[in-house]
Amino acid sequence: MGTVLSRTGTLARVQWNDNGAVEENVRLGGENLLAIAGTRRHQFLMDLPALIERFTSDPVAVVVELLRESSKGLKAQAIKELLVELGLEPAAVDRAWRGVQAKLAKRDDVRFRANTYRWVWPRPAEDVIDSPDPSAEVEMTVPPVEAETTASPVPKADVETTASPVDVEAMDIPVPEASQAEAEATAPPVTEISPVAPTVFSAVPDAVPEIPAAPPADAGAKATGPETSAPIRKSSSRSADVAAAAEDRKSSSRTAEAAEERARVLAERCERLERDLQSANDRAIKLRTTQERRLQIDVVRALAGLAAEIEEMVTGRATPEIIVERVRSLVAGQALHPIGTVGEESGFDPALHEPLAGELEPGTPVSVIRPGYLWTTPEEILLHRALVEQVRA
Repeated sequence: MGTVLSRTGTLARVQWNDNGAVEENVRLGGENLLAIAGTRRHQFLMDLPALIERFTSDPVAVVVELLRESSKGLKAQAIKELLVELGLEPAAVDRAWRGVQAKLAKRDDVRFRANTYRWVWPRPAEDVIDSPDPSAEVEMTVPPVEAETTASPVPKADVETTASPVDVEAMDIPVPEASQAEAEATAPPVTEISPVAPTVFSAVPDAVPEIPAAPPADAGAKATGPETSAPIRKSSSRSADVAAAAEDRKSSSRTAEAAEERARVLAERCERLERDLQSANDRAIKLRTTQERRLQIDVVRALAGLAAEIEEMVTGRATPEIIVERVRSLVAGQALHPIGTVGEESGFDPALHEPLAGELEPGTPVSVIRPGYLWTTPEEILLHRALVEQVRA
């Protein structure tokens, strides 16, 4: 349980009563519910055993008090749900509801319309006025007001009022209203109500409506009860510093909300960019795999053609010169170029030649035993060096 320091919509700044020093922004509704201190609902939530005992002894009074604090009225289902939310057992509420419903229909202060129960001010009893003798004077005197009951003097007009003879058949008899001084003298003192900060409960409904103001009494009606003898005055116990601190907290709360919204937008943007990057990477991998597969197919196709050509020429008893020429023609189509021919003599080149045995100095006369190959793509790549041996003098 805690006290609401400031509130913007459903976002409230709450100081928790369990440790007193911790303030936290909470979202009202759901598990965080609001009740205004001083209301019946707040009292019931603070003292559940008293509510249970009160509901057991007089369930109608409990329901009427809840209706009195509701400005818009409540349907039957809403009343039962509210009683359950206050802590009563659903079975106990259901058992008592039929009797409560029947008694509510007989009350003057409860009106049932459009399936909704509303609390209304009780209809005042009509004054019984005896018809006076037309020939007699009607004299009405208000007793004097003692000095202890009021701080201001009472005008003479309010102390004594005399009515002239009236014609009963021509007009209604005027009934003078009780003076303000008399009302203040006879009515019990009205306790000044200081606003108390709303109290946040865990698992309490969201808001408690204010008690509706009493309607003014009609002319000629009885004076209303002590509830309407004087207006409830509004007062504030907060100092200017506390109000300024609350305003600062509200401003900080709005700044925090804006920062949270900005962080949420940036997080969504990062997630979207990450998805786009992952999609581009997947496409690149798929394209590279397709290209590698195509290259492998081209190489294997060329190798298969070479094997078929050699087999055909050997079977047809072609000469070695023809076979070599045909092989070199086929590999040239794949940008392969031979390094020397068998029996060709040249100077030793460590970059192109591989000696059959030992180490040779560059420029040493050598003879090619097996040719090598270069792959002339946009750049030359050495695939195999030619195998050579030193020429004996």
